[in-house]
Amino acid sequence: MHGTREKAELFDKRYSELRSQQEEAAKEFMREFKRLYQRALPLIEVIAKRGLYFRHPSLKGIRTIHGPIVAHKDGSGSDIFVFDGSCIIQVNTYSDELIRANRYALERYDPNFDKQFAMDGISSLFSYVEDVIKDGESCLEDTIKHTRILAASLDGQA
Repeated sequence: MHGTREKAELFDKRYSELRSQQEEAAKEFMREFKRLYQRALPLIEVIAKRGLYFRHPSLKGIRTIHGPIVAHKDGSGSDIFVFDGSCIIQVNTYSDELIRANRYALERYDPNFDKQFAMDGISSLFSYVEDVIKDGESCLEDTIKHTRILAASLDGQA
């Protein structure tokens, strides 16, 4: 019996220390994540201003106008979560409507959420804006090329 009590006390002490360390590590991650968000904020604002969709590199075909995608519900495919700088807000992907009742302070959302997924949701915006311009330039070149082809064929029929 004596060994069990010592084991319980050791467990209790170590568990308390571990929880404290986990909380501190989570706070540090949140500070750094918010720094990443602040760095990307000018891009977020112009993407929103232009009415472009936010996407996540891991979620093909899912998009929203409400902000960078930082979390999703596994399996359902119908709910994603965006970050607005202070809170995570649930978005229904079928209607692209915010579910305002489901707002979570980032610090309280879920200590086990996929941090890499969240980081990718913000970090990918830096390359996304470059891709939007490349796609726009390609579309413009295609339109000019086909306009010339059409004009030439019409001139030849005159």
